[in-house]
Amino acid sequence: MMTVRFPNGQALQYNEALWLDYEHNGTWVLRKAKGGDCVAFIQASAGAIVEFRSPCRVSHPQVKDLQPQIDQLTKEIRSLKRKIQK
Repeated sequence: MMTVRFPNGQALQYNEALWLDYEHNGTWVLRKAKGGDCVAFIQASAGAIVEFRSPCRVSHPQVKDLQPQIDQLTKEIRSLKRKIQK
């Protein structure tokens, strides 16, 4: 897996990209394997950074785990509404 990060903060993840080639026309080629199929082209002049990483897992906490924080925020919002309406 490769992640391409651009100077503006945008990041693109390519799950199938495992090999990086540079062509003389100023283009980086992300490939599935050495000499394999092309996944994407990146202009070298774009100032992008290519990261090689193992796939990772991102999980979301269960809503029930966040319920105490949600309840507290709801109370604070109600309190602010009362203060604004006065």
